[in-house]
Amino acid sequence: MQDTSFLDEFSVLLSDDSLTRLELFGSWLPGISTRSASSEEELYTRFDSSVALVFLSQSLLGDEEENLRKAMLNRNPYCQLALILPRQSFVSPLEDSYDACLRRPIFKDELQATVENRLKCGVYSATLYEFYRLNAEMGGVKQFRASNDDGAVEPLDGKRGRYRQLRKRLNHLHPTIDLDDVHSILESIELHKRYLTEPNMNTDTSGGSKYHPGRCPGCKLPWGVNHRNELGTGFERVGAYVWRCARCSKLVHGVGSSHRRVTGP
Repeated sequence: MQDTSFLDEFSVLLSDDSLTRLELFGSWLPGISTRSASSEEELYTRFDSSVALVFLSQSLLGDEEENLRKAMLNRNPYCQLALILPRQSFVSPLEDSYDACLRRPIFKDELQATVENRLKCGVYSATLYEFYRLNAEMGGVKQFRASNDDGAVEPLDGKRGRYRQLRKRLNHLHPTIDLDDVHSILESIELHKRYLTEPNMNTDTSGGSKYHPGRCPGCKLPWGVNHRNELGTGFERVGAYVWRCARCSKLVHGVGSSHRRVTGP
């Protein structure tokens, strides 16, 4: 990557089960702040909202793959997710859930090109979102001040300073964004949005409540599990042994403690 001056607030998280490879990958990315993880636990602990790109090695991903990916996107929806696949030539079903995929063996030019492309998408998206959010906040403060004489509102100095920083970064990035980049950014945003809002259909619900079913009889959404999005636990209780599905709104009448089916309202 030729210019890394706009990456001062961002980092790349690399994962691999080999510390030697992690050191090698880091040496291929001069001027970029990198973090390393050699286990699922380290991926959790070393990820934060400043990580703009994370490489997830499939050799490290077990049952926590979906939870880990969702936890990262919940913390930073614009973080780019790259999957490192094993040497075998088969097509992984996980490929469609990632912004980029690399297959072993990984070469220096390939890693650098992936980092440059995905960092540009992640940093530009995150910066643009913060820029417009801050712009709206500053506009709201100015409007409030114009209609109130007491001036008892938060000072704008800090916000103005941050606004100038973001505008400078956008001015730097704009000339580097072409039509392909725009399409890639939009695809990434849609991919992350879809993943964060889709229900978790792979959760074992065999141990659910003895009263409500383990999943909705209508749309088959699992109940009694944390979907980690607006679906919550999959249902809401609307009465004694009566539940409504959070996705399709189907009313389900359960069995009470007397083992008699509860009738609908």
